[in-house]
Amino acid sequence: MTLKRWSLSTLLDLLQEESPDPERHLRLLACDFAERSLSLYQQLFPDDEQPRRVLILARQLAQGQAERAALDEAWEMAEAIWAVQSEPAIEVNAGDAVLDQIAGACRAAWDMDQPARQAAQTAADDSAFAFAYRDAYAVSWPDYYPGETKSLWQVTFDAAHETERAWQRKRAIEVLLRIRLTSP
Repeated sequence: MTLKRWSLSTLLDLLQEESPDPERHLRLLACDFAERSLSLYQQLFPDDEQPRRVLILARQLAQGQAERAALDEAWEMAEAIWAVQSEPAIEVNAGDAVLDQIAGACRAAWDMDQPARQAAQTAADDSAFAFAYRDAYAVSWPDYYPGETKSLWQVTFDAAHETERAWQRKRAIEVLLRIRLTSP
């Protein structure tokens, strides 16, 4: 079986096993996943650079180039801004669902208390859901009719989720191949 067919979870497990520095590689991958969904946030709030600054600090911390205290302080500021902006500015349900997932992805990348493997998986999951909610709510509102065929909302949600998941698998494969090529 080729790497392309493996699940993201399996690829993250391989990274954990094969990387000479799994903490760094998995945390940087979590940042990659969060950064993708952060682009959705910045479409809504183009003037708010605080979450991006925190993500930059998370990358630097993963590479040993920043202090934990600086990340914690920046994260507190980002959460405060996030809480204020997410209240009135977003349409009920659709925007809230997207923002919740973006916040989850970024929180996973920034949370150095969470194990790196778990952070990468959580950032990936929340990022994929952010794109899925954004696309699904753009075309329809969810219909809940058990036993019927999938609604347009569900089909769109599933397609967007799988599209983001495919990008995540591709990115994990790139990191894994780079590790394999540079390892003795």
